[in-house]
Amino acid sequence: MSRTDRMPSDLSRTGPVERDIEQAITALKKGAYLLKYGRRGKPKFCPFRLSNDESVLIWFSGKEEKHLKLSHVSRIITGQRTPIFQRYPRLEKEYQSFSLIYNDRSLDLICKDKDEADVWFSGLKSIDIPQPSSKIENRVKEIVQITFAFIVHMKVLLKMSG
Repeated sequence: MSRTDRMPSDLSRTGPVERDIEQAITALKKGAYLLKYGRRGKPKFCPFRLSNDESVLIWFSGKEEKHLKLSHVSRIITGQRTPIFQRYPRLEKEYQSFSLIYNDRSLDLICKDKDEADVWFSGLKSIDIPQPSSKIENRVKEIVQITFAFIVHMKVLLKMSG
């Protein structure tokens, strides 16, 4: 049974870690105001929430709805390590900050406190985000396999000739 199929009464049959994750996902679906650092302008508070199917992060910037498909996210990092964060560093909020890295970009956010940041970070990390392999990654893997096979073959030839 998947997480989305589970009823609230089923939470009593899961362990404490699973319960914490379920509660985190529920909190993400309800949403929160997070401080968003953009590429232009000063950071601003925006309402963020997770879609019901857990595949999209949704927020409003002004009156415009924005969204990020979680399948595009390659990693989630804590702290203020991106160039965007470096424009307006808030070192006292380091432990309340995280970034979603996608396509050569980042969505940089600060939560109201460490507890809220832990909920968002653990909730987002728990979602099974498919990581489709790119053509380049597949080509690199293929080259590595060919190179390895060549090296093994050369070792065999050297042993036979030596």
